[in-house]
Amino acid sequence: RRHTRSLCDWSSDVCSSDLHPAVTTILCSDDYWARQRIPRPPLLPDRQIVNVNEGAKLAQHMSCDWMAHIDCDEMIHPLIEIKQALTNASFDALRFHLLEAVPESEQVANIFASTIFRKESNLLQRLAAHSLGCSRVFYQGNYFRGHTSSKLLVKLDSKITQHGIHQPLACDADLVVSEDPRIRLLHFYSAGIDDWIDKFEVCAQELQQNGGLDGVYSTSRKKQCLEYIKARQNGASSVVSLYRKLFLL
Repeated sequence: RRHTRSLCDWSSDVCSSDLHPAVTTILCSDDYWARQRIPRPPLLPDRQIVNVNEGAKLAQHMSCDWMAHIDCDEMIHPLIEIKQALTNASFDALRFHLLEAVPESEQVANIFASTIFRKESNLLQRLAAHSLGCSRVFYQGNYFRGHTSSKLLVKLDSKITQHGIHQPLACDADLVVSEDPRIRLLHFYSAGIDDWIDKFEVCAQELQQNGGLDGVYSTSRKKQCLEYIKARQNGASSVVSLYRKLFLL
């Protein structure tokens, strides 16, 4: 049985109950947070952790065997049937092979329109790029602009007792995680300047309201946020220039 639960917690999310018979949308409203019996966490990553664990409970209630938690700017792109990869699985979780979309223009009608993708680089490739004068393709030492850790497809009767965004927060020591390069996660990170501004306006607000994001976001994400705030102070042209520097080929 396949089913998608869409938990809408982004300020611009538009929830619809008739997307598809196999899709249920849940608005993370005040009523939703009241049912969680905790105050709504002020930081988005903390809300994601609550939501992925709520999603796991809902999936178990529906007698689902496996669950994947992805964001609204990600797509699972299997080169084989996922069911084939999971048949007689001896592992507890499957890590998706991560690819990051490269925006092909500033303005996009659909963030999923990109056809060029970055793939994970190894040390030798990074050294070769630097020696050839291609150091601009890296940011804070990373080839990816977004997260460098992929997401998991997890067995719901596995040894995970608390789910996280990219990896379990609590699990048995003998948890087995496998990876299949044919099961891909496409990350359309900031795939258009409007999407990027929406994302970093939230990040900037969190940074200013919570006095720093150490331990919440990666060093790269925090630096991007600080650069965005500085560019925004210098005007729209500086914002556009920063986006071009970070993302366009």
